[in-house]
Amino acid sequence: MDRSIEDAEILSIVDKNDIVIGERRRDEIHNLNLLHRSIHVLIFNSAGEIFLQQRGLLKREGPGLWASSVSGHVDAGESYDVACLREIEEEVQIKITKVPKKLFKLSPSKLTANEFSWVYYLETDKKLIPNLSEIERGQWHSKHSLNDFITSNPEEVADLFIHIWEKYCNLI
Repeated sequence: MDRSIEDAEILSIVDKNDIVIGERRRDEIHNLNLLHRSIHVLIFNSAGEIFLQQRGLLKREGPGLWASSVSGHVDAGESYDVACLREIEEEVQIKITKVPKKLFKLSPSKLTANEFSWVYYLETDKKLIPNLSEIERGQWHSKHSLNDFITSNPEEVADLFIHIWEKYCNLI
């Protein structure tokens, strides 16, 4: 996606209780460190492998780093669940109609870029086609190979994803 278009997206500003209190451009929200919303989706196949995306090189946050299968901001006037379905279709080009299982919600912090973020779980064997305007490429990992990859290459993996992965692994 073109950086200027991405920066101009209108997002909701929320308070410390995740209640919408206004709207602003995405770049302004990040520049002013305002609280806002995002989603992350962990996509697994029936073999138990997780799909990771390598973030686009033009992304403002974590360009080129390996991260959640799908992630994105919740647009102004949109719910977390609607954003989840939209981002799955935009980033890996599969359309689903049922909202994936919610795993946990992250609170805003420096690590989350001041975002409240719901993390979802989706299992599918549909062919994922990375949208190359959003993602450099995708890769499937077993739990073991992902743990090894993170241990061996922590500088190539987004810190937030490492946090999400550790939290997920503690749930299962």
